[in-house]
Amino acid sequence: QWKTLAEQYKTEAEQARQQAQAASLQVLRRDIAAKLNVPAVLADRLVGSTPEELEADAKTLAAWVLAGAR
Repeated sequence: QWKTLAEQYKTEAEQARQQAQAASLQVLRRDIAAKLNVPAVLADRLVGSTPEELEADAKTLAAWVLAGAR
């Protein structure tokens, strides 16, 4: 019974960690989008798992947005 409870807590802790990581990544996407003048509605489209990857993708996306605005 203790083993089952420990496994349950371990699973719940992992789920909480994943949710926190996802929330952190979402905030990072929005911060980088704002920094590089990518429209907020496109922030969730940024791809990457590190700030550097997200920033590179945001620069590419910003170039596309600017090209389309011309």
